[in-house]
Amino acid sequence: MKIPTKRLIHDTKALQDKKTRSERNEFVIEGLKMVEEALQSFPDQVQYLLYSEAYMAERLSFWKGDCMRVGDKDMQRMTAFKQHSAVLAVMKKPEPKPFGDKIIVLDDLQDPGNFGTILRIADWFGITDVVASIPSVDAYNPKTVQASMGSILRTNVQHKDLSDFFAKNTLPVYGAVMDGTPLQKVDMKSSGVLLIGNESKGLSPYLSPMINHPITIERKGKAESLNAAIACGIICHHWT
Repeated sequence: MKIPTKRLIHDTKALQDKKTRSERNEFVIEGLKMVEEALQSFPDQVQYLLYSEAYMAERLSFWKGDCMRVGDKDMQRMTAFKQHSAVLAVMKKPEPKPFGDKIIVLDDLQDPGNFGTILRIADWFGITDVVASIPSVDAYNPKTVQASMGSILRTNVQHKDLSDFFAKNTLPVYGAVMDGTPLQKVDMKSSGVLLIGNESKGLSPYLSPMINHPITIERKGKAESLNAAIACGIICHHWT
């Protein structure tokens, strides 16, 4: 049984920091279900595993790479959550892929739970490409990764300057706004870009000229707005 060095534990903990993740091009996933999926489907991205419970050695025995046991205290130091999981994996970020003809674009999304849920929604509806603005919360934030429930492993998610992105875009753009055409009256083409705004401020004004089709989810009651991830899910159901 391998024992990790103090340096490796320190370096793993450091991946909670966005700058470190960017510099090293790595991120952390936690929990047996997500780790097993990564080992089976994306083994080339897995750098090493750390686990704290003895039974994990048998569960992970098919993995021939570095797999090390640590104590609960060290595992708690490395987690981004109140309670650590029994296993975590350090992953290489995937290489960016060319975008297809159906893309979700997120403008300054700030909540990692929303981001992760949107990745899960995209994955559910077979939308593989997600773009987030540079100021958006990091796609590989531990809470985003956890909320995605593994979908981040299957999604081509990239951070882009949205001005540059839309300057090159040739697809129709559907922007989720408060005063758009009701969704049920819109015939969304099979290809296009769905633009979702910030949780509290909506879409940035500079993006308005980029939108070909302003759309809205018609309100029946008195709620002021919809959660960004919920709105994205409703629109994706209509779109696909």
